[in-house]
Amino acid sequence: MAITSSNRSIVLASIPNPAAEKASIEAFRRDVIEASKTALVLVDFWAEWCGPCKTLGPLLEKVVAARAPKVKLVKIDVDKNQMLAGQFRIQSIPTVYAFLDGRPVDGFQGALGERELTAFVDRLLAGVPASEDEAALEEQIAALIGAAAEATAAGAHDDAAAMLGARVQELPEREDLAGHYALALLAAGQADGAAAALAAVP
Repeated sequence: MAITSSNRSIVLASIPNPAAEKASIEAFRRDVIEASKTALVLVDFWAEWCGPCKTLGPLLEKVVAARAPKVKLVKIDVDKNQMLAGQFRIQSIPTVYAFLDGRPVDGFQGALGERELTAFVDRLLAGVPASEDEAALEEQIAALIGAAAEATAAGAHDDAAAMLGARVQELPEREDLAGHYALALLAAGQADGAAAALAAVP
């Protein structure tokens, strides 16, 4: 049974008791195999008595929450799900497997630090296909940057800055947009505005 966390940014799947093997396999198929076709799914094999598991767990949740919905987290208690633990030949915990496109693509054992964990996840995220909405957004941004460049080439610096400025306010985290906006402001003779635009990037 899948359980959505209170902040709705990560998904924790509680795999049923081994006595219900059919339900357990179905839950794993749904929450891991199927889910990994559209997102990176991290499967955390852990146990209540495991000290390193308690260290790694919160870090996993933090990293996943920051990258949702592209990354999802599934936690499997090895004591309650010995069948699944056996299938994956879990010999020590915590053990984390990463799934993409319905299959495991990487993993690690032990409690990684936040920096190592972040690097592990971000490296694998490169293999996650963009959603239709994300692809559409990238097309819109590319078209906008192209139109602004044409306006700048024609000497319409204020127009270029205006069209980019509106989008920068909507997407302040986009460094590429901020960079083009700053260049447009510089071309328009607004050096202070250009500096402010770059400084506003998170």
